[in-house]
Order: sequence, then structure tokens, then C-alpha cells
Amino acid sequence: MLFRPMFLRDRSVEQALDGARLTYSMWRGYLKDEYTRRVMRSLERRGVAWDAIHTSGHAAVKDLQPFAEALAPRMLVPIHSFETGRFAEFFANVVEKDDGVWWEV
Repeated sequence: MLFRPMFLRDRSVEQALDGARLTYSMWRGYLKDEYTRRVMRSLERRGVAWDAIHTSGHAAVKDLQPFAEALAPRMLVPIHSFETGRFAEFFANVVEKDDGVWWEV
């Protein structure tokens, strides 16, 4: 079941949490945030055990290359990357765009 912290405000959730276990699958750095720590303490007080298991929504270059080749885009614009300048090493038709600047597609 998907869990959101706002669910803790709903009294009917108490029964659903009986015997529950949380799988935390976001970046562990968020666990240092005071809000997240309050939520985790609240769950622990309710007897909810938890495990941190890393998952990622980030694809590897070796997986993206055949995808990009199959799409054969006229322009491939890298976004959400710390290595935007390196995309041309791995993909064809790379065009870099500055954040916050509108452009025609």
C-alpha cells in the first residue's frame, strides 16, 4: 500500500497500520530532514517496523542508448543531470538548453 505522511491524520488508518511494515525506498538523505524524522518516529510509536531499500528512477546510459536510437529524435535535450555536457559522448543529436529558458519543440 502506498503511504503518505498526511494519512497519519486519518483515524481509520490506525487499523491499517496494525502489523504493517514500511519499505522506505527514497534517498536516505531525506531521513535526516526533521519533517521526515517526525513521521518516522510517529510510525515507530505505532509499532510500524521499517527497512530502507534503495530503488532508483534513474536509467543507466547502456539502457538509454538503445531507447534513444529506437526513437531517433531530431533533438535530444538532457534534463535533470549533473553531467549535461557529457551527453554528446553517448548520444546523437544532443542539444543543450539552459534551465528556465523556453524553446520551441
